[in-house]
Amino acid sequence: METFRALTLESIASKMLACVAVLFLLWVAMQVLFAVAAYNDAKSKGSPDAAMWGLLIGFLGLVPGIIYLCVRSTQQRKVCCQKCGMWHSALDAVCPRCGEPNNGAKVPENPYLSVYARRAKKLLIAAVICLGVFLAFAVIGIVWLSTYVIFHVIPASSGMWIWQEQ
Repeated sequence: METFRALTLESIASKMLACVAVLFLLWVAMQVLFAVAAYNDAKSKGSPDAAMWGLLIGFLGLVPGIIYLCVRSTQQRKVCCQKCGMWHSALDAVCPRCGEPNNGAKVPENPYLSVYARRAKKLLIAAVICLGVFLAFAVIGIVWLSTYVIFHVIPASSGMWIWQEQ
């Protein structure tokens, strides 16, 4: 038996809304994964600003992420000389100003740094996979939507009926 139907704007809009919803959920998941990965990476480097980097990358995305990648290896722990009060790198054996031995030069290693580093690597891999799925779904959605419009919407709007076999 043959029936016919004209494609309506509601059917197209519902399919587009479903695609946009899935893309939005993938984008949110990707942002959260990148933010948590940056947080864990900053914690593994001993940064006191780990929460700030995680929130910035989570809410603002790409730009703070690039800035974090540029400054993450330049962050050093600073100590204050007990004799003269000058702030200097914790890796200096003596104070550059007065020559006082640096008691902070032998900084105890945090046992959780390697845990944060492994966690950051896993989360970054998951975020990159989510980004790939997001891009693939976006491309497939655009191709599907354009073929749908070309083969169904344009003929229906030009007064032609679309016949279907059931």
